[in-house]
Amino acid sequence: MASPSVPDTEWVGRRFLNDRLDWNLLRTYLVIGQEGSMSRAAARLHITQSAVSQALKRLEEQLDCVLIVRGGPAL
Repeated sequence: MASPSVPDTEWVGRRFLNDRLDWNLLRTYLVIGQEGSMSRAAARLHITQSAVSQALKRLEEQLDCVLIVRGGPAL
């Protein structure tokens, strides 16, 4: 009797991320980090600050974690 095949864990991880993660949200998060503020990230991405904030919130919901602690002028 043949043993059941075990899926390649790297492929499974990529498949999980591709199915679950919106890469545009990740790009927005990266630009926030590069720019150091949501308003500068919004200007660089040519979207509103509200759209940046909403994208960050959706990414945090998808990953089920807090990515940026809000509450002051600096991120």
